[in-house]
Amino acid sequence: MVTQTARDDMKGVLQKLCDPALGGLIIGTPCYFRAMSGLAKCFLERLAPLREPQMVLAGKPFGVVTVSAFRNGGQEMAIEQVQAILLCFGMIRVGGHAPAFQGATLLSAEDSIAKDELGLKTATLLGKRVGEVALQLAPRG
Repeated sequence: MVTQTARDDMKGVLQKLCDPALGGLIIGTPCYFRAMSGLAKCFLERLAPLREPQMVLAGKPFGVVTVSAFRNGGQEMAIEQVQAILLCFGMIRVGGHAPAFQGATLLSAEDSIAKDELGLKTATLLGKRVGEVALQLAPRG
């Protein structure tokens, strides 16, 4: 049997996620058929080395951003799927503000989110909230 080693940047990504200075994480995924993308799920599964022998991401806040072709295209379901996985890493779920309490939801029209003022606002508010929680959890020195 021949085994193949992935030839991508994942080793470097894992190293960056192990950095003690990492304050938090925001994960984004397109929403296809009311679910996160297969690539997002594959990426999250490849984070498994960060669980053993130590839960490297435990206690770190995270938020989720989703993009869909429809305003109500299942983004909340995709957010919940990502949240369920990251909770298995001991991470702390951080939601957004009204109207997107679970995370940020963006509408992609004509292959761009640029015209989605509401969605961009939810992403900005989520980023600020994850940053606030990361600062609150940071060790005082």
